[in-house]
Amino acid sequence: MSINEEFMRLNYYKQPKEFVLENIQTVPWAYDVSYNIFDTPEVTDYEAVGMSITNIILTLFGQYLFELGIGSSIAGAVFENFENPSYAENVLDTVLVEIQEQETRVDIDKRRSNLLIDFDNNSIEFVISYTVNETGLKSVYNKKIII
Repeated sequence: MSINEEFMRLNYYKQPKEFVLENIQTVPWAYDVSYNIFDTPEVTDYEAVGMSITNIILTLFGQYLFELGIGSSIAGAVFENFENPSYAENVLDTVLVEIQEQETRVDIDKRRSNLLIDFDNNSIEFVISYTVNETGLKSVYNKKIII
């Protein structure tokens, strides 16, 4: 039933004001866009998945007010000692686990993923190999982040 039909059903002019105000407050005036109200199928192309991975990597935990669990811990790690190879591997493993937990449409291939560090240009480059679960599409996410 639409809002207009509901309004007409209440017969605004014949009802007491308290009754009308009480019923108007129950009408949803805003929708949570992250909740799929349009009943569309899940988008699984490589561009959408790549954008999602970018959002996860570049977002700090707690940055989204209503989605506190979205993000990665890379922001705190970029100021540490990347010259130690085991530290860089730990950072990559942590980011891959965070992506796998938050992006359920893909399966990350950890053996073919890599973190490239360029000390001269102050940048790190993620090379993440993944497979889209629904379609079986294999792709590689490759993004350079200048710090």
